[in-house]
Formats: sequence, structure tokens, C-alpha cells
Amino acid sequence: MENPSNATTYNLHKGAKSALTVVGILLCILIITIPVGIYIIVRISGGRVEVTQEGLTAKAIGTKKFRFSEVNRLGVCNVPIIARGIGGALARKKVGGDVGINMCFMIGKKTKVFIASMYENHQEMFDQVSKILGKPVEEVTVGALRFKWPEQA
Repeated sequence: MENPSNATTYNLHKGAKSALTVVGILLCILIITIPVGIYIIVRISGGRVEVTQEGLTAKAIGTKKFRFSEVNRLGVCNVPIIARGIGGALARKKVGGDVGINMCFMIGKKTKVFIASMYENHQEMFDQVSKILGKPVEEVTVGALRFKWPEQA
């Protein structure tokens, strides 16, 4: 959806909001973690991604900002959810399925990532960012300790 500041906004999807709300409530059960639980519940109420011509800002529990002028490569990394029990159920609900889809940016030699599948219309978000950057979306894999980008020709 377009907003007046020429930014396209993608909100957290319903599953992500409910999963993170459950996490916030569970944290409130333990008396000492009430402030963290309240913080999570308050932060997710404004969870969204804003894409402009200059960059991308992803807001959920934390905020991540990416300036497109610094991005060398754009990638997608599919991370399977293998956890079981309530933790696995919450993780699957948060990412909207059995696979978490991460948007990856190579900035310099570092890879910066956020979970794109927590937001509505994440495929449209990838298409828009790719168009703005003028770069294709590459398939990134997860290694033992880091993300692995495909070799460049």
C-alpha cells in the first residue's frame, strides 16, 4: 500500500503479530521479564517495512535500516523451520509456513538480513527492491557460520 511520503508499506501479517503477542504474554508470566514482554507487545503494534527509493526500513521487535546506495547484492535465503513443539509452532506462525524467507543484502563484504516472510506481500517487496536496485535476486544459502552467496561470473 502506498503512503503520502512515496514509501510503500508492508505490515506484519496476522500470524506474525499473533505469534509475537503470545511470546510477549508468555514473558509476562515470569515476573522479572514483564518489561521485555510489554516492550515486545508495544513494538509489534507498529511492525512494518517501508520501502523508498533511498532505502528500506524494517520495524518489528527491533529496527533495521538499509540504504540502497550501499548495497552490492540482493538475495533471498530460505531457512527451514525444523523446531517442534510450541516453539516450532510459534516460529512457523511467525514466518507464515515451514520456511522462513529472509531478504539478504551484501553491503561491502558483510551480509545484512531480515525476515521478509513476517510481512504481508513479501514477494512483491522483493520485486520492488530488485527493481529499485536494478539487481537480480540471488539465491543465498546458509552455511555453518555464515550466509553463502553464489559465485559471481
